[in-house]
Amino acid sequence: MSYDTIESMTSSKTHKSALVLIPQETIWESIQAIRRKHDRQIRRWMPHITLIYPFRPREEFARLIPEIAPVCEGIEPFTVELAEVNYFHHGRNHFTL
Repeated sequence: MSYDTIESMTSSKTHKSALVLIPQETIWESIQAIRRKHDRQIRRWMPHITLIYPFRPREEFARLIPEIAPVCEGIEPFTVELAEVNYFHHGRNHFTL
């Protein structure tokens, strides 16, 4: 996926959607155990890793899927190992872990 494609996908952004990776449900429980202790939004959405946020309006999903699907289908399954926990600051008293 080129920079221009990514740029065009984020040109009319909305904070109501994101492009995310969702892990296999078989590993959710270990993630949810941590979230139960530290994430007040645990019931709002499933475990995920955000790739692009904000993303595009829902009305554009049907048009975007043909662009995104071939890229995703070309990625072999991979393992993620969380070796360190950290956070970033993004505004007055706003942090993401």
